[in-house]
Amino acid sequence: TVQFYYAEASSDGTVYGGTQDNGTLKYEGNPTWPEPFGGDGGDIIVHPDDPDLVVEEYVFMLISRSQNGGVTWTQILPDDPFPRFIAPFHMDPTDTDRWVAAGQMIWTSDQGWATTSHSWESKYDFTFPRQSTAVDIYDGTVYSAWCGPCNPSDFTGPGTFQAGLATNAGAADLDDPAGYHAVAGNGLPNR
Repeated sequence: TVQFYYAEASSDGTVYGGTQDNGTLKYEGNPTWPEPFGGDGGDIIVHPDDPDLVVEEYVFMLISRSQNGGVTWTQILPDDPFPRFIAPFHMDPTDTDRWVAAGQMIWTSDQGWATTSHSWESKYDFTFPRQSTAVDIYDGTVYSAWCGPCNPSDFTGPGTFQAGLATNAGAADLDDPAGYHAVAGNGLPNR
């Protein structure tokens, strides 16, 4: 049995998926899926037109990229102080060189497949014990949902759970950290 956290596909039908305790798996049309990266597999980015360009996460935002279909990997993690066990990241579908990752902080890179650990720029701090649970980017606009504390074992009493959203929507300069702001998370579940 395999539990997928995330999966992404390239236009040729190649699919990469991050799985719980079974690494990052790769589907190329065969019933057996090779495991190009072991351990836990988390979020995934795959270039829409080139399945050899892939980014995977082990745990706690330990992100690596491959430019040869998972044969070799280069670690490109942001220096986040408090990411989730499986931390979200995403590629902007309007610009495959624009990426976002989120833990305690929202991070962006405009280096695409040349991204290194030093390419990430911190844009917003949710502040401890808040952590991003989901992030998306479209045409440079970022939305990230957060909770904090997120796990029931972290609760210190009734009413301690909080959740919300942060975004740069409406900012004059979408790349300026000053354009990020909190917005109401109306309707988010209390868990």
